[in-house]
Amino acid sequence: MTKINPLLLKNFRKSLGLSQKEIAKTIGINLRTYRSYENGSRGLSLEKFTSFKEALGFVRDAVKDLIKVHIDYLRMTFMSIR
Repeated sequence: MTKINPLLLKNFRKSLGLSQKEIAKTIGINLRTYRSYENGSRGLSLEKFTSFKEALGFVRDAVKDLIKVHIDYLRMTFMSIR
């Protein structure tokens, strides 16, 4: 199971201009739970990340969405490699 790097999750949230409290409320989870994903004490799967994106208004289209999520994951991963 692919896990999202916590730093990349933080960068994703910041790119949306949201605080931890705002994103947790929007995606429907407890603030403490979101913080645990972002600080790395709890692993965030690619599938869970996809559900978070849906809650944030990103459109899901079965095959296309899976490809987009993988592309997002790769972009975030390679962006951090410098």
